[in-house]
Amino acid sequence: VSQGSHNSTEASLFLPSTTAARDRWSFVWQGSSQQQKQQRQGQGQLRLRLRVLAHLLWTYSVTAPVAAWLWLTDEILFSGYHLSGSNAVLLEDAVIILSVPRAGTTSFHRALALDKQRFVTPCMLDLYFPFCCIQTILKLLARNFPQTLHTVEQFLKRCHNITEEVDARHPVQLLGADADDILLGEWHWVSTGSVRTFPVPEYYLKHYRLCGTEARSLLLH
Repeated sequence: VSQGSHNSTEASLFLPSTTAARDRWSFVWQGSSQQQKQQRQGQGQLRLRLRVLAHLLWTYSVTAPVAAWLWLTDEILFSGYHLSGSNAVLLEDAVIILSVPRAGTTSFHRALALDKQRFVTPCMLDLYFPFCCIQTILKLLARNFPQTLHTVEQFLKRCHNITEEVDARHPVQLLGADADDILLGEWHWVSTGSVRTFPVPEYYLKHYRLCGTEARSLLLH
């Protein structure tokens, strides 16, 4: 949450982390370690590898090229999104929220976001669709055809397996405030958000220094 007015995009951030991508290709090619294989026999190791492969192919053959075209569209039609000239907005006195998982930070974050006079924060739309052209269209839908936007939200939730139980625990709305680590998870395949598309704990344990509680939380995810 930053003090100021929101008028920017992060349209350039659409390529996955090289290390994270290498881990996924390695898992598809080699699978897990012997111990992990034994633990995952009941879940279907082959099915998980195919699922990860499908996500990799979709990312590099569809998501990345489309994102590049959307980024180019932003540069042509919305070049003013750069923080320069008369459109510049000064952001200062940032509020950074750090916490263990499931400690109520989302509720605290959203409570701060209600104070629109002093704070600005990314919403799910900024994080999941970091492109001015897409945001303009969806915000027009929100103002003029809210039911259509709701239909789009429901479709995206089904695509990402966000069940009613998950939505009740962590309500997801395109225009609702949300944590910026979602951008890191969806676009860079790092942070907690990436576990959804790559649920193989051994690779996270290899790269991150996790205490016992954090490691258990990862395994529960």
